[in-house]
Amino acid sequence: MTKKQKQALRFSKIIIIAVIIMVLIFTGCIVYVFYKKGAEPTVIIASFFTFMTGEVLALAKLKLSEISIEGKNIKKEEEEKKDGSIV
Repeated sequence: MTKKQKQALRFSKIIIIAVIIMVLIFTGCIVYVFYKKGAEPTVIIASFFTFMTGEVLALAKLKLSEISIEGKNIKKEEEEKKDGSIV
């Protein structure tokens, strides 16, 4: 694994951990608001979880594209090795 791949992996883990922490904090705040006011802010809740889901899906899409590109590069290198050994 290259240094760039390790940085990307570390970055994605940090993002996932940050998302989980934000969701826990948000949930605690909503529980507090519900306790104090007796009503839940449904629009804010829906918007927040839609945003967080979008962020996680975008991160997953980026990761899958990196894996796909890496797989193509490995396949290309293997083909080049095969072509070089035949000659």
